[in-house]
Amino acid sequence: MPTHWAIDLGTSNTTICEDRSGRPHIVNLPDLAKLEPLTQTPVLPSCVCVLDRDGEDILIGQEAITYNWDGQAAGFARGFKRYLGTESGRAMARVGGRIFTAQDVASLFLREVISKLEAQFGEDITDVTIATPSGFYETYRTDPRRADGRDRSGGGAGETGRGTRR
Repeated sequence: MPTHWAIDLGTSNTTICEDRSGRPHIVNLPDLAKLEPLTQTPVLPSCVCVLDRDGEDILIGQEAITYNWDGQAAGFARGFKRYLGTESGRAMARVGGRIFTAQDVASLFLREVISKLEAQFGEDITDVTIATPSGFYETYRTDPRRADGRDRSGGGAGETGRGTRR
């Protein structure tokens, strides 16, 4: 049975869980996450730093924050989630003359999260849920669920999508 993964993409932080045996566990990506002070829960800062015009070279989470230590990194974007339901085309970062929208940044973020999970756990991510805020419309779900070109979720707007990689 494949592992089921869940990603709660938050405005400030993202939490990732895996369920191999019927009991979900929070996943720590140590190079990218920080520990929440009170509970010591690993959370991944929901931010991206795009380093090249094509969006192939990116940093996410704590690595992106560290890279942007002085607040001057042109490709740094945070808070992109708040615009996904209403202004997904809002410019969040600019690199080499290319503008990256909130939808672009969310896709890059999720693509990198999935890539890091596959590398850390040595398995393809074939079953994933990406939590969708209630009241958000289909535009929120369209790109994030196809973060690397593979449809990973289903369900209607405002629901949690769950699906199998094709």
